[in-house]
Amino acid sequence: MTLQQRLTQLTAMHLNHLCTKNAPHVLQQQMTMHMTNSEKVLAFRRKMGLPVSPTPTLLSSEQASYFARFIMEELSEYLRACEENSLVDAADALVDLVYVTMGCSHAMGLPFDQLFNVVHEANMNKEPANDYIRSLRGSQYDVVKPMGWQAPEAMMLAIIQTEQQKAKP
Repeated sequence: MTLQQRLTQLTAMHLNHLCTKNAPHVLQQQMTMHMTNSEKVLAFRRKMGLPVSPTPTLLSSEQASYFARFIMEELSEYLRACEENSLVDAADALVDLVYVTMGCSHAMGLPFDQLFNVVHEANMNKEPANDYIRSLRGSQYDVVKPMGWQAPEAMMLAIIQTEQQKAKP
């Protein structure tokens, strides 16, 4: 079922709600429920009039600095929440961190979901460090790249170049 067909179906299912005060909110919730998180962030950026690049590109120094500061702010909020033993604030900071990072990827015109899948596949081929010696970070919670592990960058480059070619006239 296409997104358009699903939206049509949801609209029909919720017509009786359209007369209530909360109807637009309920309909919006139903529509976004079937979007990926990346699509939700893209919808937010468009609604707010924030930049979305039509093709993969690096940000200007000013834009890159803005996102770096914003990401560091959210990371600091996460650390503060952990120090204060606030699970809700830690969860909020983590979601905000991902939201800002996805927003940055949209500002750069990156196909986030595709790139995420490539990195995920590469990560799934890693192994638990199992000890402090194998860990590059000195942690029992670390994972390591086994012999023959394939880095995701070549596949990521191919995806980015394909997206850049699509944008050419």
